Amino acid sequence: MDYEDSLQKKLLSTTDSIFAVLSNTSKIQAVLDPVAIVSEAINTFAKLITTPGSTKIFLAEIEPSERLTTWKLYSGSIYYVEINDVNITSVKEDNVILGGVNSIAAITAGKWFHGKNKIYLQSSSGTPFLNVIVADYKLYYATDNITLNNIFYEGILDNIPVIKQQKSEIFWGVSIISSGVVELLNGSGDFDNKYKKYSWSNKKINILLGGEDLPYSEYTKQFAGKITNVSFTTNKFKIDYEDNKTDFEDNIPKNSYNTTDYPNLDSEDSGKPIPLIYGTVFKVPLVCNTLALGSATNLHSFKILDTSVCSVSSITQVYVNDIPVTEQSASISDASFKLATATYSPGDSVTVSIIANEYNPIEQIKSIASNILSVPYNSDNYDIATVAAAATEAEQYPCGIALTEYVSSLSIISDLMRSCMGSFFNDNDGNYSIKIWDTEIEDDLTSVDFNDIITGSFNSFSRIDDIKKIIRVGWRKNWGADKYAYKQTKSSITEPVYGITKSKTIPTLQSTSAGVDILLGRLGLIYETETIRIKFKTKIQLADKNIGDRIQVSFKRRAADGNFEWVDSSPVEIYMINKDYSNNTIIVESDDLKGIGSSVGLWTGDAPVFPASLGSGSMETWDSTWSEAQKNYASSHCGYWTDDDGFADNEDSESLAISKWW
Repeated sequence: MDYEDSLQKKLLSTTDSIFAVLSNTSKIQAVLDPVAIVSEAINTFAKLITTPGSTKIFLAEIEPSERLTTWKLYSGSIYYVEINDVNITSVKEDNVILGGVNSIAAITAGKWFHGKNKIYLQSSSGTPFLNVIVADYKLYYATDNITLNNIFYEGILDNIPVIKQQKSEIFWGVSIISSGVVELLNGSGDFDNKYKKYSWSNKKINILLGGEDLPYSEYTKQFAGKITNVSFTTNKFKIDYEDNKTDFEDNIPKNSYNTTDYPNLDSEDSGKPIPLIYGTVFKVPLVCNTLALGSATNLHSFKILDTSVCSVSSITQVYVNDIPVTEQSASISDASFKLATATYSPGDSVTVSIIANEYNPIEQIKSIASNILSVPYNSDNYDIATVAAAATEAEQYPCGIALTEYVSSLSIISDLMRSCMGSFFNDNDGNYSIKIWDTEIEDDLTSVDFNDIITGSFNSFSRIDDIKKIIRVGWRKNWGADKYAYKQTKSSITEPVYGITKSKTIPTLQSTSAGVDILLGRLGLIYETETIRIKFKTKIQLADKNIGDRIQVSFKRRAADGNFEWVDSSPVEIYMINKDYSNNTIIVESDDLKGIGSSVGLWTGDAPVFPASLGSGSMETWDSTWSEAQKNYASSHCGYWTDDDGFADNEDSESLAISKWW
């Protein structure tokens, strides 16, 4: 027993020593490899991109398809075809998705089963040879071999593309179409046959970023779009891609006049588009549907718009040769009317002013996309939250559209964005997003400072060309004459301060005087001062940002210096972001909220305080003793009542015009 007691004590002592070592392992490892310890704590994407030395892994998820033709009879009406070892997302018969089952025995008409490297199928009718059978696949690649959600990502992703977003215009518009190339290693010959066998063009591709021990749910999309081209060598397989905005490059309207539906149509009018109309429009030119009858009829018919996608609320006025006339047999449901021969003669010009349904420019885009371009409004295609917020903001900018000729839908979206100070772009998830420009600044902006900005990359320049003395807005478009009504505003600042007397005319689709007044007032503020651009290069801590996002920037000359007063916790808006993952850098070009962000009063019911870096004191009441940095921050985040002369504090000249009305 003494021997056993002694042995047991030694075992217990050894066990205690083991536990002691294990408990100190993290301390030992921290000394030997501090980066490894940091990595163990990385459990979110936000932590990953802000941790120096963290291991990044990129994923490429690609969705090609294959037309299946080499069928062999299995049994009865069931056929099979051999395929590569691949993940199947769907099987289609004549573009109709068939149902998948869990065994060959469960196969019935219109069903399929995926066995080992085979697809078993029974056609809905006949045999697979009589139908177009297409299998949709999903391929998984990464920069390193990794398994996520029980899916193996093969580590043959060789290069990481540069992903760029940029506005086409600084104040509004549609972003440029982003594009790029990914390369997959082909040393094993995996793509030797897939290159030709699979259909790649117009198929989906997603690029995601993660790493360390992150679960798949923390991997974040950096790009989602479609494949435009593939190229093949024995060493590499290259995939060209672009974002989804190309879906909006199609010409609209889609439906046209024809002699089948309109047998009395003049031959020269056959093929002309049936108009698409939204909102309130003025003097839209129309096609006579009975022109071929000439004087053989007492009443000529006119179709106002395509009722399969649009609808009329009321007919305001019909014009013949620009003279108001009274129409007959008007039908709101059919969007049509007739004109007597005493009023109209073949060859006369006929226009109409109407109120059609849907005046909100964002809702107009949604309707065009879903009803004409087959891009439904759902979370698969849109960032629902940002688009919904944009629709609310755009209520104050009623617009009217009349499309009587074939145009690119993307150009119409650009016109609508200009009419409501909006930006239309694809975000990192590949979803369509819309933002209406405003001056509100969030409290939790991502901060970028001297330590984040790569040495020598900080650059700032002013855009004096943006300054205009007179801003003129075109509205209430006469669609027949392609002319506008105009309103304008004149600045009292630009000439005495900058010596600038230039004007700018901005055509819009706005249809109400009230909406134009709001837009004109805001554009007047923007164009009477210079816009300062700030450009810099940083690491990838801004990987989750999109154009239109706002960040907070501080900068100084040296580490021991204080921040420049004009760029100290200053809010800026991203105009261009270029994500170069190959070099682990991001280039950002931003602007100082169009030069007016800090001068617009932002009213709040809270008791605002400065951040800790600026003293944490109250900024509820303007204080002339504040530092320049405090004044810049306060004017960017708060609003202050001003006297008749524009001062928040009549003893502080720096408080002049710090809270303009937006």
